[in-house]
Amino acid sequence: MDDTPHLRPIKAHLQPLADSLKKSGLSTHLSTKTGVETALQRAQILLGCYRKDDAADPETYAGAVAAVLAEYTTDIVRRVTDPRTGLPSRMQWLPSVKEVRDACDELEQRERSIAAAAALQEKQLRERREWLASQQVRPTLDDLKAKHGENWGMTPAEQDAAAAARRRSTLAEANRRLFAEECAAAGMPEDSPVSPTLHALIKAGIA
Repeated sequence: MDDTPHLRPIKAHLQPLADSLKKSGLSTHLSTKTGVETALQRAQILLGCYRKDDAADPETYAGAVAAVLAEYTTDIVRRVTDPRTGLPSRMQWLPSVKEVRDACDELEQRERSIAAAAALQEKQLRERREWLASQQVRPTLDDLKAKHGENWGMTPAEQDAAAAARRRSTLAEANRRLFAEECAAAGMPEDSPVSPTLHALIKAGIA
């Protein structure tokens, strides 16, 4: 950003903040945050979208907004200050510093939710692939009989009980996976206390 005369007072106002951030032990954490130069530029864009007399002290306002913007990623900062889709397109009056922060927080939370949903979906797909792979290498009935004997060393009653337990376990596992897939398709956590179908019915009843 060019160091034009009308920006120099604002830049000087923020320079102590920039210096303290660079000297702090958070350099790695802040590497994804917006630089002070960009924050100043976007604050000026935001201020320029409104009448000059909307701010009692334009320099202080731009400096405060830039300090807030510097805490977020460049993508969020650009989206919040974009005259076409950001705060200038939605607010008639110059937004307060809190309103700028709230808008940034809202976008940041939305990005975190999207990332969390994508991570959950990837985890579920990975687990499904692992489960399918494990099914492909399961021993055959003849292999099990050769290893454990014709009756697996159990009496007929024990055999029946073991077979019933296996059927219940297989059914429970199938139901769990179907429920997880249904929740994933509906954008709900796989450990949701209610099914997507019941959730939709409840929501429809409330509406």
